[in-house]
Amino acid sequence: MMEEFRLKALTPIWTGGVKRNDNSTLHLTGIKGSIRWWYEVLIRGLGCYACDPTTDGHCELDPKKLDRDKPLAPQIKRQICPACYMFGCTGWSGKFILKLKEPETSRPIQTLSSREVAFKLHFLEQKKLDSEEELLLKMTLKDRKSTRLNSSHTDISRMPSSA
Repeated sequence: MMEEFRLKALTPIWTGGVKRNDNSTLHLTGIKGSIRWWYEVLIRGLGCYACDPTTDGHCELDPKKLDRDKPLAPQIKRQICPACYMFGCTGWSGKFILKLKEPETSRPIQTLSSREVAFKLHFLEQKKLDSEEELLLKMTLKDRKSTRLNSSHTDISRMPSSA
């Protein structure tokens, strides 16, 4: 089970929306997209492949290519990159739902439009994260100096390498 991450916004956080300078509504998709972007950077930095979901050639899971008589996870991992396996793509939902909460009350946060706002990122697992995915996500969100990647924790050789 993923832990919660306590963070503080040092500047107002703009998460997108119809009105250009309107920070009154928090769009979790913008925060999740930013986390995905850094997750992709980490994967690529480890020498593995992560697609660019904004271009042609991005991942799409084709259920017609899955053999229901064989284990599904390895087949799915062959069709989509590790970032899409974690965050989702066409034909595959992500492994978690992201919630932002107040640190002390755990009430949902509606806006991060002011400075020095503390909040918790809460990951609600929808699909089981394996140890490698959990470690990579923690590395994405934490200070890299305090998180060690070693062979006893993860086997990144199973992830497809870039072509």
